[in-house]
Amino acid sequence: GNGINFLETYRYLKEADPTRPVQYEQAHGGENTDIMSPMYMRIEGLIDYAEGNPVKPLILCEYAHAMGNSLGNFRDYWDVIERYKALQGGFIWDWVDQGLAKTDDSGRSYWAYGGDFGPDTVRSSGNFCINGIVFPDRGVKPALLEVKKVYQSIDFEAVDLENGLLSIENNYAFRSLSDFDFSYEIRAGGETILDGAITGVDSKPGTFSPHRINTAFKPLAGVEYFLNFYAHTKADDGLVCAGTLLASEQFAWPVHIPEESAETAAAGLLEVSREEERVIVSAGDVRIVFDTMAGLLASMEVGGQDMLLQGPEPDFWRPPTDNDFGNNMHFWAAVWREAGNRMVVRDVKVEESPEQVNIKFWYEIMGLESSGPIATYRTEYAVNSHGEIIIRNHYNAIESELPRIPRFGMSMQMPRRFDRMAWLGRGPHESYWDRKESAFVDLYSADVSEQYTPYIRPQENGNKTDVRWMSMTDQDGVGLKFRGLQLLEASAHHQVMEDFESPGRTDGWHREGETTISRHTIDVPERDLTRVRIDYHQMGVGGDNSWGAHTHAKYSLGEDSYTYGFVIIPLRGE
Repeated sequence: GNGINFLETYRYLKEADPTRPVQYEQAHGGENTDIMSPMYMRIEGLIDYAEGNPVKPLILCEYAHAMGNSLGNFRDYWDVIERYKALQGGFIWDWVDQGLAKTDDSGRSYWAYGGDFGPDTVRSSGNFCINGIVFPDRGVKPALLEVKKVYQSIDFEAVDLENGLLSIENNYAFRSLSDFDFSYEIRAGGETILDGAITGVDSKPGTFSPHRINTAFKPLAGVEYFLNFYAHTKADDGLVCAGTLLASEQFAWPVHIPEESAETAAAGLLEVSREEERVIVSAGDVRIVFDTMAGLLASMEVGGQDMLLQGPEPDFWRPPTDNDFGNNMHFWAAVWREAGNRMVVRDVKVEESPEQVNIKFWYEIMGLESSGPIATYRTEYAVNSHGEIIIRNHYNAIESELPRIPRFGMSMQMPRRFDRMAWLGRGPHESYWDRKESAFVDLYSADVSEQYTPYIRPQENGNKTDVRWMSMTDQDGVGLKFRGLQLLEASAHHQVMEDFESPGRTDGWHREGETTISRHTIDVPERDLTRVRIDYHQMGVGGDNSWGAHTHAKYSLGEDSYTYGFVIIPLRGE
């Protein structure tokens, strides 16, 4: 804890008993540039230690700092820890968000933290005690589900899935797998196609055994199948009740049959009207308006109903997480904060045919303070005679050494009544590029209000990864479907992005002449709209620490060019 001289303690333990495991520790401070620092050792440092012929095991007494929306690259840590015998694991900092219940003048309750008590000149650590994998009331945070998945002590290995062969490994130290009931199911499009039990699993600790399951089904063309495995406890064990799921795994089915061409419904007539600053495309009951001056899809009507309050616009930013603030993303990535608003249309081209209208916009993304263009951007819209809109976005950097992009995607707003969300992708809880082990691919549905994760200090939340498609509909099934031309990330909220941002300084450390800014869940309103994000990617949330560590490069957007696309499909409730 605070006040202990860790270095002296370490030296004492080492000298008193040189055979005991070394616990690596370091007091909280600035960015760790030395991967061999004693506490919050990076993955590279773990590898270096394990491959350096160590005479003692290594236990991380703190790692994977879980402040706010965090615990990214957690699986990467454990891939390394499980690879080397010298690495014995570690202790996440920490268990619970240490918030205190408080009520504002209007009687609204919220979780308070440093800076919420006494005058604003009182020194505090801000929300630096809000760093648990459960909320203050011990409610489940998405990070807890990731910990459970990565920490499971039963591994399933695909040997020959098509023929039903797998291996089950027991990584427990003392218990046999005969304590568990094992089952499996093959799922597609939210339905179970085939399921069954795996019997005779009794592997002893540290061993594995082969097993065979029934895979006698005929895959359909164009359908993705997933094989899920589960291990539930057979009997009560202390606080763990019988039937508790303690291990699971998902594999994509190895056989995929390409989709067969199918007859489509009769298309509507495709009509184009050009005005000085607008292009209007009509296809049956769909009417789409493009603003050629702003370079945007301005409106979309289906059967006379407005689908959009604000059309899809390029977006490069996310509300900073605690880890983002810790590495000063709001400074080093500031050029991306309003980049979509600094896009200048340089050219427009409209091409017509009886089956499709193509509208292409060329832009330049301007830098800060009139510094000239930093990148080019092109959006291609193709409207077909069914009223579907195919969108392709292309980004290319001009300026060298641009900072990594926090997010590459599009944001739009729909009327509030489109509050039913369904998606084929990872879920049901939020997931991120570097934190998605616990979220299996399946078909999910939920109200938009359920997508908000109430982090104690508001920040980025609710993202979904590996999305094949997502639909936003009203209670009658009317709305829009967004189908990726590749895997997407997506989300929907009844808030706008700024509602999850904390303006100004947020770390709570009082500095002379500055006022500490604290935001809480009661500062997040529910608005009369549904905001939808359809993204190629946003960078991972990170998790090495919250005071300087960046998202790992492989989960970041640091290339000079990106391309992605999706299709907007009108849904008429049929």
